[in-house]
Amino acid sequence: MKQRYRLLTAIAFCGILGSTTKAQNLADFANEGDKNLAAKNYEGAIKNYLAALELDSTNTDFTTAFNLGLAYEGLNDYQQSITAFKQSILKGNSEGLLFKKIKENAELAKCDDCMEKIFIDIRENREDLSPLMNEKLFYIFASKQENRKAIDCAQAVLENNPNHFPLLKNVGLIYNNANKSDSALIYLERAHELKNEDETVNKVIGLIYFNICESKMAAEVSNYEKLSNKTHSAHNTMMYNRQNYVRQYYDKSVKHLESANNKLNDPELSKLITRMRQSLDAYKK
Repeated sequence: MKQRYRLLTAIAFCGILGSTTKAQNLADFANEGDKNLAAKNYEGAIKNYLAALELDSTNTDFTTAFNLGLAYEGLNDYQQSITAFKQSILKGNSEGLLFKKIKENAELAKCDDCMEKIFIDIRENREDLSPLMNEKLFYIFASKQENRKAIDCAQAVLENNPNHFPLLKNVGLIYNNANKSDSALIYLERAHELKNEDETVNKVIGLIYFNICESKMAAEVSNYEKLSNKTHSAHNTMMYNRQNYVRQYYDKSVKHLESANNKLNDPELSKLITRMRQSLDAYKK
């Protein structure tokens, strides 16, 4: 009788041990979390997902991390959901939905710097996502007018993808807004080679060439006015240079602005094009 009691005790102990081992299995915790998530028991889902992730020794269970983010999102805990979605990416998830989720939750959390910090962290820890993170960081820095940081991110992408039209276009626009025409033209001309009908690119290039011409012609007049001896030869040189600038820059400007205005139908651009065409025609006579 005593021996039978010991046997039954041993069997009971083994049953308890088996049950404990099963409860500590990552998949079981994750599956239980999924059931809770489907039932909108977000607290229960979070508890099970956190337990599962503690057992993720290979740091690759990105599905559980993603579902954890959904559970936090269900509780309107957007800061925690952002952290979980980032964790999913760092564990190997590359789905575009994740970045959309991060953006949506950062906006809901009113956390202006969240995305910047997350994308920098991902860039540092997932080399395969560096180009994508640099592209996203470009737009974040550009929106904050942190132009040097934005351009650095763009150039990192363009080194391996020199035909990235949106970045070429936007870097050109940044330089143009900073009154750095030479640098703006480098990027905008490259963008134009890829998409020669883009109205914004054509308009900005056209206006840059117009402004360059105006600046150079004004400089010729200024230099002439500074002369103490305004000879006929000096006047002819000034006029010759001005004519050359018109032929060189107005012609380019007109071509780009006309291309842009085919889509924009801007009356002011039409007037400017007409004015330049008249100058070109006058110098041809």
